Amino acid sequence: MQYAQEEFLGIINKYNNADRKDIKLNLLTIFKKKGIKNKQIIEETEYTPYKVNSWFAFSSPNVPTFEDALMLAVKYDFDIQELIKESWNCKGRFNSSLVFLLAAYIIQRYNIQNKIEKIFK
Repeated sequence: MQYAQEEFLGIINKYNNADRKDIKLNLLTIFKKKGIKNKQIIEETEYTPYKVNSWFAFSSPNVPTFEDALMLAVKYDFDIQELIKESWNCKGRFNSSLVFLLAAYIIQRYNIQNKIEKIFK
């Protein structure tokens, strides 16, 4: 993917202002679809296990910095903007973080995000 400088600045701004829950859920979804596990990322990059695992753990608010996210997008061949698209579950439908975490786990575990997105559109 190539972007003009102004467009790239806009992407950086969107990423830095995006809801972390959206980024985390999108990151989980992308890597699950690609069949890439945390261990593979750790082995193929210079990131520490703590850092990578915190990106994928529901109990952690950590997400990759923009620079890290861009590196992942380039290395694993996906558009950086996939990380910042708004997720169906982050549009005010869930008021409780616990409910969000449970829903995200169920979505990841049973791979049902596409079916649920159709319902809420």
